[in-house]
Amino acid sequence: MKANTNLIIGGVLVGGGLYYAYSKGWLTKKANVSPVLETKQESQATINDIKQEQKAVVVAKAKEVIKAAVVQKVTTSLANPNSLDSKVKKLQTLLKVGTDVKTYMNPNSATNKALAATYGLDKGVVSAANVDYYIAKVTSNNTLVAQKLAAQKQKAVQSQTINDAKKFLDLVNNKGYKATLMKDVNSRTLIFDSLKNTYADTNEPKSFSKGTKFFKGNFAAQPRGGYVLFIGFDKKRIPLNPSDFIVTS
Repeated sequence: MKANTNLIIGGVLVGGGLYYAYSKGWLTKKANVSPVLETKQESQATINDIKQEQKAVVVAKAKEVIKAAVVQKVTTSLANPNSLDSKVKKLQTLLKVGTDVKTYMNPNSATNKALAATYGLDKGVVSAANVDYYIAKVTSNNTLVAQKLAAQKQKAVQSQTINDAKKFLDLVNNKGYKATLMKDVNSRTLIFDSLKNTYADTNEPKSFSKGTKFFKGNFAAQPRGGYVLFIGFDKKRIPLNPSDFIVTS
């Protein structure tokens, strides 16, 4: 009987404990998830994200390769008049040399030799950067001879002897040209006499050596007769013949 009493007492205690736990809501709470399980789930999610990123990179790279292939085809296609190969072929046709577009960058190719002999390779061997320039050069017949004549003409315009004093002063004083003496010169020194309203000789000769250069501001704005007046010290003026100078831009 004593054993049964102990069982009954133990059952009551267990039951009471369960009731107490239920009343506290302990039995209705969600069991905690194992930290190990959570770590495994997070690791799998990270792996999935990495796979998605890798897939996106592969897709983007594939698109770039396809795009580059299309551009390359357009660039080198002879059917496209704006492609490099088409332009090179046009240049070779103008030069009347073989139309082997694959050899145009070779310095010893017929294309570059023909250009060098007749037009000059001033932009280097034919390339994508200068093919349009060379086409224009050949089309306009801008040969080496034509270039030399143009340079001589330009030099003649830039370097000239001026006999007219007003034209000389316009070029030097107004347009910034440089005047250089072609020989040694000796001149008088003048000073303006306000009472007589004219220039008077000071009896102070002035010499200038061949090669002396004169610039804007060195000459008075107005000439005197056929001479230009160099501005000296103390309002003095030295008359010089404009034909003794070479004027350059």
